[in-house]
Order: sequence, then C-alpha cells, then structure tokens
Amino acid sequence: MIDFLNGELDIALDGYTRALQGDPGNHRVRLFLGALLEKRGDSARSVAELDYAIAGLYPADAALWTGFAAAFLQMGAGGAARRLAETGLTLAPSDPTLLQVRDLAQPR
Repeated sequence: MIDFLNGELDIALDGYTRALQGDPGNHRVRLFLGALLEKRGDSARSVAELDYAIAGLYPADAALWTGFAAAFLQMGAGGAARRLAETGLTLAPSDPTLLQVRDLAQPR
C-alpha cells in the first residue's frame, strides 16, 4: 500500500501481483489492485478486480466498506471508492460516511 500511496504504481502492481500468486483468494489485495488499475487507466480490469473482491468479501461489516472507500477516495481512485461506498450502502443505507464518499467520488 505504501508504494501505491507514494505514486509508485509499477512497484505496487508488482507487489499485488506477487501477493495474488501466493494467495489468489486474497480479496483485500484485489481491492487495492482494482483501485491501482483505475489509477493506471485500465477501467475494465479495475472493475473486474473490484467485482471479484466485492463478491468474495460481501456481506462484510459496513465498516470494512467505509474504510476502504474512504481510503481509495484519498488515494485518488474515485471510481473504486464510489463502487465500495455503494456496496456498503446496501448494508447501511444511511451511513453518513458512505453517503459522503459516494457523493464525493467521481467515477472515471
């Protein structure tokens, strides 16, 4: 995650790829990979990774979706943030943080 935050997208991509080779079912890594792919402009792969991760984690506690959505918004992955906020809102429709992230996040 540090590489992603520092804008080292190639290094982060390599790390996420290696992590998934060791544990293909790591849905949290797939969330970060989806956000990273969005930042790199690969929308189709981003959506596929996010959908796969969401399906694997759902219906996790709404706090999980809130945390990841807010983090991705701060990291500049608005589409990923919005997708996760909308997932969280299916569990907690009036959650103020999820509503705010959804409204602030602009899909790319």
